[in-house]
Amino acid sequence: MTIVKKLLAAVAGTVMLSNAVWAGELEIPRPYVLYYLDGGKPSSVFKTDSTVTLTQGPHQVVVRFEGAYRDAGDTKLISAEPVVINMNVPSDDKNYKLMFKYPRSYAKAKEYVKHPTVYIVDEKGDTVDAEIFVLPHRDGLQIGRDYLREIKDLGKEYKGVPGTSTEKRVLVDNANAATVASQAKLDITETVAAETAAKPAAASVTPEQVKSASESLSKQRQAALENLKRIYENADPAVQKEFRVWLVTK
Repeated sequence: MTIVKKLLAAVAGTVMLSNAVWAGELEIPRPYVLYYLDGGKPSSVFKTDSTVTLTQGPHQVVVRFEGAYRDAGDTKLISAEPVVINMNVPSDDKNYKLMFKYPRSYAKAKEYVKHPTVYIVDEKGDTVDAEIFVLPHRDGLQIGRDYLREIKDLGKEYKGVPGTSTEKRVLVDNANAATVASQAKLDITETVAAETAAKPAAASVTPEQVKSASESLSKQRQAALENLKRIYENADPAVQKEFRVWLVTK
């Protein structure tokens, strides 16, 4: 890109920012962690309570409960399925906050993550209309999960339009979500089966396939590392200290 083009791009970016209408902020208290904002990754890793600036209009926020608790002398990490929040921000400069009943023990946290419930309130404490649902539970190894893909499979990907308003303070029932996920999985399975049947079987593993598998494994390892970093950074100092001691003495 030439210097002229770079300057033009910078000017265009400045104009876009100047035309944006900053309408409010959303506070996300820990141990909830921000994963995605409007279909993309947030610009930075949030080490404490997050405050996200929102422009006027529709937004999609994906968060996940990731806590660390002491239990029987050990520090245990616990997490829930991601929560997707579709909300529309008016142009009245309001501040919003994600609310939930914080579980203060490991036993209570284990119960909470089975049905993680959140809602959004404004600065007056009034509940804000928003579509809020939990991604269906998946068994097995969770490294490298593509949450945006799962949201898209449910037909809920961010499109720049407000989400359908649902009853306040109520999440989509896990059973209903699981039914939708099962149907989506069935459709995907049938499609893959049809495509596989139409393709001739490979005679051997090619170098390209080996490279692709290696890159996929590398991405999974990186995702696991980032997840561990995020959980550690969101833990309180006492838990971080216990974890460091465990890491050195294990």
